[in-house]
Amino acid sequence: GESKVLYELDEEDFAGNETADPWVHRFVEFLGDVFGPISQRLSDRGFESLKIAVVDYLVKRLEYLVMRKPFTQLGGLQFDKDLRCLLAFFSSGEDGERKGGRRGVRERFARLMQMNQLLNLDVPTDAVDVFGGPLSKLTLEEALNVMRLRVDWEEAEIGKAQQHLLMASSGGERGFVAEED
Repeated sequence: GESKVLYELDEEDFAGNETADPWVHRFVEFLGDVFGPISQRLSDRGFESLKIAVVDYLVKRLEYLVMRKPFTQLGGLQFDKDLRCLLAFFSSGEDGERKGGRRGVRERFARLMQMNQLLNLDVPTDAVDVFGGPLSKLTLEEALNVMRLRVDWEEAEIGKAQQHLLMASSGGERGFVAEED
């Protein structure tokens, strides 16, 4: 079924999440309970491979779910907190320093982190400050679709942001990932 996690939050909802976490802390606690005994039985390399496989699944699933959720600015802040909690969990531990550890986890979260940046902008036209360039993991169309999740932004504002992004990219300062067929 669909996730019951909400990101269309007002001040009361956001404050309520401070005292009664909607999901991420319980999820991280569950993963810790599952990973603890498994890590004792697997080699370091085997455990790292398992952890990366879980991350790969999780980021794909989160990206799918996020693209189906309406967001407010406070919802964007909640998503930022949730994402940082997950990233901290998967990046922690002595294994984080080895190849495939912390760097591998951060790389796998890169698309979600870019989505997070876009959802946390004050105004859509600020996208030109955080989006684009050779390190961008999202296409322009994907970035615009992420921005459309914000219920407090008008389509005209997003269209203006699109024009700013296109002007910035044509100036040669920023490149965008090409659309895939």
